[in-house]
Amino acid sequence: FLYNLTNEVLAPVPRHLLHVHGRDWCRPDTIASNGPFQLVAWEQGVSLTLERNSSYHGAVRGNVQRLSVTLTKPWDEGHELLYQADEVDVLATSFGTRVEIIDRLRSRFPHEYETRADGTRTLFYWLDHTVPPLDDRRVRQAMALAVDRESFAKRWPLSAAAHGGFVPPGIPGHVAHLASYDPVHAARLIADRVRVVSPIAVIGARFVERIVQQLADDWRAVGLAVETRLCATFLDQERAWRETAGPKVGVVGWIADYPDPDTYLRVAVEEKLPHWKHGRYAALLREATRINDLAARLELYQAAEHVLAEEAVLVPLLYWGEHLMIKPWVATFPSLPGVHPGLKDVIIGPRENGLLKR
Repeated sequence: FLYNLTNEVLAPVPRHLLHVHGRDWCRPDTIASNGPFQLVAWEQGVSLTLERNSSYHGAVRGNVQRLSVTLTKPWDEGHELLYQADEVDVLATSFGTRVEIIDRLRSRFPHEYETRADGTRTLFYWLDHTVPPLDDRRVRQAMALAVDRESFAKRWPLSAAAHGGFVPPGIPGHVAHLASYDPVHAARLIADRVRVVSPIAVIGARFVERIVQQLADDWRAVGLAVETRLCATFLDQERAWRETAGPKVGVVGWIADYPDPDTYLRVAVEEKLPHWKHGRYAALLREATRINDLAARLELYQAAEHVLAEEAVLVPLLYWGEHLMIKPWVATFPSLPGVHPGLKDVIIGPRENGLLKR
């Protein structure tokens, strides 16, 4: 409960301003906030300007007095040029910078690269288990066996192959060894159980284009007909998922909302698989919510991981951390697992030509 209270969706909203101003309550001239910064300018879809809130009562370890936020489209290729031109101080994958851009910049500016391997992020695929041939558990298991996670890690920079469960290594209850790679056995299972069906649609945002293509290649290699559909944003992906008939697979990532297996095995599974019902899995999660003994809870979640792996309706592919490019004059840039950093604690240090004004 306490972890959930720290989630940004539970930040207080001043109801009295909402009643007076409606959707405009959060504009610079009307907003009321109790955070470390105040909104002083907002060009919708372009930028935000924040200034230190002198009335903030919390502890502050940083020295930033003014914060300029540049808003761009998701995974904008222009992030690379902005960083090279010193127009931004920090790029981060959690802020929407493509991992390939971080990887290229890391090669040019190796001393400005940082990784926060918090182990709270899993890239995975889920599927529609109600449509043939994906309603056959043996076919789903064959698809999981056909996935070459080590090859995925090579194509997705700064990641690790997910040979364990859906809960990643940085979260209590992680199961280390669940996945196997056996394309020969997978091909045999496919040949025995799959007849002529519509091609399986693999749907993903362009952010995961490399993974979508690799999945398609791996599944074609074991005898499945596959087509790929790439979407500009995650919202477009959700729309494509709803509108696609026939067998389909989605690819996406999940970041912990709080450091507990529940955010993966209950919240994420319910969101991606709302119609999947499994008696033992549901019973394990119900029992895990009723007991306070942490070790016993984790054993229940680990047992649920084995059920999820056996059913192969949601299959982890990669674990990845936060990856950042940080200018040398940013002396301190803190972060918290799975959430945006505490910008109030950022410290800007001196540059060669003096102090950078912020």
